[in-house]
Amino acid sequence: AIEKCKQSLELAERIGARCCVNIAGSRGDQWDGPHPANLSEETFDLVVETVRDIIDAVQPRHAFYCLETMPWIYLDSPDNCLRILQAVDRPQFGMHLDPVNMISSPQRLFDNTNFLRECFAKLGPHIKSCHAKDIAISPRLTVHLDEVRPGLGVLDYPTFLRKLSALDPDISLMVEHLSYTGRICPRRRAHPRLSSGGGRQAMNAEPTCKHAHGQVPLIAEPSQDGGYGVVNRERERPLSGGGAGHENVIQPVHGHCVD
Repeated sequence: AIEKCKQSLELAERIGARCCVNIAGSRGDQWDGPHPANLSEETFDLVVETVRDIIDAVQPRHAFYCLETMPWIYLDSPDNCLRILQAVDRPQFGMHLDPVNMISSPQRLFDNTNFLRECFAKLGPHIKSCHAKDIAISPRLTVHLDEVRPGLGVLDYPTFLRKLSALDPDISLMVEHLSYTGRICPRRRAHPRLSSGGGRQAMNAEPTCKHAHGQVPLIAEPSQDGGYGVVNRERERPLSGGGAGHENVIQPVHGHCVD
């Protein structure tokens, strides 16, 4: 798994990608699952050692190796993000900010505006890419926090987007876990998207196309030339930690639509 991470970072450097993103991994059988040892000091030291090994082996000059924030794995809070950034002490180490992943309590949920401000105040220069999704609470005991589509939850998106827009305009903001059933349509141009300027773009959340297609789960992500990269999330392979993670298989799609 560590060799795969090195190969992925090397590829990112070679093709001019901004970053190579992973999670720290779990000590349990499920690659991203909860485990009593995930937030131990021993695991902290292991994460630091592993990230240093990956970056030092590749020695990237442009691409960043980034860890994604998570609910029960390092990096689970802005302060722990800072701890690991300082401990790794490599200029090409960065953060992939997924604020929803860190909202793991009602306190953070109901005060998420201040939590977002804290994230950007402490991590701003180190944020290299972000996930866009939302979160809602259910009135069931004990606590049920559910990931939902952007706009259907309580995340303070005006604050999130304003803080993000104040950073490097080339930081990617990617809708996560929003899948479509369809296939590429060669007969239509790309669907409208939202843009805040610079290189940051987000696709319309519900594109439609009336052409007849097969059924292939896809996620569309914008590319620099105006087309979309289509991410098929069905394939799986080990990434890190004690289990297996999904591999995003990205294919370029130029000026076409996804239904």
